Amino acid sequence: MNLQPLYDVKERLEYAAIAGTGLLGEDFRLQRAAENMKPLAAASPVFGKISASLQKLLDAPPEERAGLLLDTLALVDAVAYTQAKSGASGDLEPLEYLGSGTYQQLSRAQLQPLLSALTTTGGGRIDTIKAAWENNPGFFTDFRILPAVVDGLGDGYGEIADLNMEILKKIGPVALPWLRLEFDPAGKRAMGRRVEVIAAIEGADSVPWLKEILPKAKKDVRTSVITALGTAIITDMGTDPENTQLLLDLAKTERSKNRDAVLEGLARQDGEEVHKFWKAELKKNGGTAAWFLGETTADWASELLAEEALAYFEAFFREQKLTQDMTNEADKWQYAIRGKSSPKMLDFWRWMDGHWEDPMMYRKLSGHHSALADQTATWLVDSVCKAGKSPLCDLVRELWDKDPENPRYVAAALVAAALTRPPEEVFDTFSRYVCTAIPPEKDREHIKDLHFAVIQGLAKLSSDTLGMTVTCNSGRVIHFGNDSLIENFDKRWLSLLTESVWTQRRKSDQAYYQLHSSASVISMDVLDVVLSALASPSDPEACAIMVPYLRRRMAETGGFYAYGYMILRYHGSFVGVLEKSLHNNNKLVYGYNIWDLFRAASESLSNQELVNGLREVLAANVIHSSDRSLMEKGIPATIKQLEAGLPFPDWADIWRLK
Repeated sequence: MNLQPLYDVKERLEYAAIAGTGLLGEDFRLQRAAENMKPLAAASPVFGKISASLQKLLDAPPEERAGLLLDTLALVDAVAYTQAKSGASGDLEPLEYLGSGTYQQLSRAQLQPLLSALTTTGGGRIDTIKAAWENNPGFFTDFRILPAVVDGLGDGYGEIADLNMEILKKIGPVALPWLRLEFDPAGKRAMGRRVEVIAAIEGADSVPWLKEILPKAKKDVRTSVITALGTAIITDMGTDPENTQLLLDLAKTERSKNRDAVLEGLARQDGEEVHKFWKAELKKNGGTAAWFLGETTADWASELLAEEALAYFEAFFREQKLTQDMTNEADKWQYAIRGKSSPKMLDFWRWMDGHWEDPMMYRKLSGHHSALADQTATWLVDSVCKAGKSPLCDLVRELWDKDPENPRYVAAALVAAALTRPPEEVFDTFSRYVCTAIPPEKDREHIKDLHFAVIQGLAKLSSDTLGMTVTCNSGRVIHFGNDSLIENFDKRWLSLLTESVWTQRRKSDQAYYQLHSSASVISMDVLDVVLSALASPSDPEACAIMVPYLRRRMAETGGFYAYGYMILRYHGSFVGVLEKSLHNNNKLVYGYNIWDLFRAASESLSNQELVNGLREVLAANVIHSSDRSLMEKGIPATIKQLEAGLPFPDWADIWRLK
């Protein structure tokens, strides 16, 4: 039976309900639909009832049409719904089951924000994904979300693609079937990311699959496959000669970044053939090849690098002019040698020690951050940090003992001593270099060099809880935070350093760290950040030293925001020095920075202290013009609220006063 006339009547009645009954008499389409219903009316009583009701509607006077229209439409809807059906043509086949993903009792509404962030475009999505991963990591294994995470490896926003990659690595084997589904070895970067995730999850077990797809892999995927092979072929049983030979063969055929991936893999191998390869590679490509051995601490690599580095620097010191290419090459050798401590490497350092007076040590290019002498001193400190307790510690002590008043090896010797000797001995030996009284002009620069060499060494021993990068002696200090060294830290350093004459070597030397996840990077003097990294907020003795020191520094520097947060970190109060700090800031400040600092303070300070602090802000009168009107309303309103015993208001509450 053809039910199309019924559906046509239903459609026209719905239009009439929207347009109004005044037009029913002129609706020829409805009249035509009523005529087409008559064959159905003859076939079934229910259709006959619809046809009669429809005709009654068309014949009714205007004042009666509204009620009849609703009655007729209700009848048509009821009959139409009873005739509905679902289905599809063809044979039934079971859905493909990947055996991956889980079902969780989560509604579509709960998953929709994450699913939308993973599958759409535009800004702000990464925050949604991060928040979901931090708060509800189980969402990502749900069978509705997991495929979207895998597809997200090809997200046009690279940061989201990389985030998805790290999430999949942590999800583990449950993601593997989706990662291998429709994998294309000749695909784009998204397929390369799949390779990286699979290799990270399976480790050595991924090697057969990697070998299988290697011949077909193209471009970015090929690079990822080779990189994964170099990592995955190392097992608990050591290296497999067959796999090592594969990398050696690829080194002959691959070019550009693919060959770089091969070299990264070969740097992790061992054996006679590997040693021969690297010996030839170092002779041919020098520092460029040496760079790939930078992360291995194997003795064979250390011995080879020592030989070739010696040859390079012998030629370096024979030159009469320092070029940019020479500087770049020296940087690569410095990176490669860092952390190596084989016998030949120790001899290399003794040889370098004999060339400190060479003029080439002190030449630098225009605009370059330091001369080779400065780089080499920092290079040695970094090398000791990376090697840990090793023969390098004894070597550094040997070099420092030759001339203890030369600042050259002080930082490295301090780190080496901290690794191998009691903390009391470290303090007794190196504290004498810290300057607590202004020295005579003629000795000042030398004493200052010794002073900051100690600070450089202490920076290496500080924990990385602040996520800081310390800069001193005109060169960036790479931070190798080591929490285990803090346990052996002599707290006498805190009292001594807070009496220091100098807090930074020069104006360009700063230390940077992030106060909290929502704050931008803040700069402070080097010594202050080192102190804050060394002193534990859970130690009352350390807090008793740090709070008065930081209050003084807050007033002196004008750094009300950074130092204010630091004072709170050590359970102190900035009230009483805030006004002076704001005056010494030498620039107008924004209302939100004031509010953010006081919001943090409200977690530990009393309402009365907060009120006193806000009055200092009013007295300082240094609010930026863009916020001045708002703060002139917001601060008095907040003081009134605090004095009434109410909590510190949110910024949104203050913003409404604008």
